[in-house]
Amino acid sequence: MLRLALVSDAPAVLQTRTAAIRELASSHYSKPEIEEWCSSRTVETCHESIERQVVLVEEIDGEVVAFGQLNREASVVEGIYVS
Repeated sequence: MLRLALVSDAPAVLQTRTAAIRELASSHYSKPEIEEWCSSRTVETCHESIERQVVLVEEIDGEVVAFGQLNREASVVEGIYVS
């Protein structure tokens, strides 16, 4: 089910982001780049994004498996992550 993210989704959004980076991007980026990318966000920064941007999550059986972040002001998709 696709829905707007809730602040309470921040830990799952971060987990989904980290899993997607580690599993799907590792063949395209060096290990130090992956680690820097993964560590650039925290639960708190995800919380802030959910409050300020449009963040959508996809749930399967109650578990967040993907999310996308939109910046309305800039009219851009800032990220899509699928675990």
